[in-house]
Amino acid sequence: WFTILKRKRVIAMNTFEIKLDETTHKYQVIKNGAVLEVDSSITQVLKAVDVAPNYDGISEEVMKHASELGTSKHAEMENYVKYKGATELSVYEDVEDSKTAIDSLFDLNNGQFNTEMPIVLEYKGKVIAGTIDLLAVAYQHIIDYKFTSQIHKDYVEAQLNLYAYAVRHFNGTINGIELNNIDIKRISAIHKGEIIECELWEDSKV
Repeated sequence: WFTILKRKRVIAMNTFEIKLDETTHKYQVIKNGAVLEVDSSITQVLKAVDVAPNYDGISEEVMKHASELGTSKHAEMENYVKYKGATELSVYEDVEDSKTAIDSLFDLNNGQFNTEMPIVLEYKGKVIAGTIDLLAVAYQHIIDYKFTSQIHKDYVEAQLNLYAYAVRHFNGTINGIELNNIDIKRISAIHKGEIIECELWEDSKV
């Protein structure tokens, strides 16, 4: 009699804890217990390459109000997905329209949906962090909500592709959620209820 023991190859997974300071808009990233210095956020990267919309000339007060309103609407969408549609009617028409768009895309009762999902990208020695509005794992689909008066398609497409690239190349856990090189197939923005499809880039273009 011969006993053949097959050893399973064990691949160590990286464990990340990511927090965003809502006041300073800065990320704290801890990898396997060690604090990493975050070089940039995805939003800052897009600003650096002059893709982000220019809001120069708009008063600080107006920008603050728009930011607070956007945060509130994003929170409503987060809860809508989290509680599988069992939320109260919103006072904002564009939020209700966005809920309808989500229902047309997904069955919220089936599959893994990660809302306000932090993501980290380690690229050429740099650490870049960001937050995905909705990662629909089973659908291999990333969603970004936009509640601005206008949508800047080039910016949104670049933003979503950076998220998709980061997700495709991440293997480990973030805040206890396991992500294993998810092959994203679709990226979309929802702007006031309208689903805006974006081109998914090859890695070489990112």
